[in-house]
Amino acid sequence: EAWNRWREENPDVVPDLAGANLTGAVLAGASLWKANFAGACLKQVILHNASLTEADLTGANLAEANLAEAIFTKAILEGACLAGAYFYHAFLIEVSLKKSDLRQADLSGANLSEADLCDATLAGANLSRTNLRRANLTEANLTGAVLTEADLFRANLAEAKLTGIHLARARLKEASLQGANLAEATLAGADLERADLTEANLMLCDLSETNLTRADLTGAYVEGACFEGVRFYRTRLPEGYTYRKLRRQQQHDLNL
Repeated sequence: EAWNRWREENPDVVPDLAGANLTGAVLAGASLWKANFAGACLKQVILHNASLTEADLTGANLAEANLAEAIFTKAILEGACLAGAYFYHAFLIEVSLKKSDLRQADLSGANLSEADLCDATLAGANLSRTNLRRANLTEANLTGAVLTEADLFRANLAEAKLTGIHLARARLKEASLQGANLAEATLAGADLERADLTEANLMLCDLSETNLTRADLTGAYVEGACFEGVRFYRTRLPEGYTYRKLRRQQQHDLNL
């Protein structure tokens, strides 16, 4: 409380903790907006409900940190290590996470709207019910990640690695998945209305009960994918395919 009061009284003073070693520190609820943590070691730190709006955490190590309900709006975390970090219901609106390491991180229920996750690693991460509206995930690695019921409205996942990803009942309306690798992914019940799936790899993908209204699958690789119960309407299909042919195709049709 004393620290937060001091910050209120000295708003022009920017805390400079660049390169500091704060491993395991308890900073829950702290006012750290615009603070400089570039290159700092914050492994297993507790920043629950802390305010880090516009903070600089470039290259910082926050592995296994508790960041639940923390506010990172417009913060910079480019190249940061966030492996195994706990972001439950955190606010990461317009945050920059380019080339960051978020492997096995828990981002369930977090708000990442308009966040930049270009070339980030999120393999095995939990992003269930996460808000990723208009987020940039181009060339990101989400192999095996869980995005059940996530909101990816107009998100950009072009060229992303989405092998084995779980996107059941996710909202992908108007999202770009151009050239993305969705092999063996689960998208059952997802909303892909007007989504761009051109040149995407959908091999052995479960698309059952999805909404593909006005979606574009031109040039997509769909061998072995399941289209059972899919809603087609003015959907652009790969060459040589019809709605009927896709609906009759089963995942086990592909002989590997």
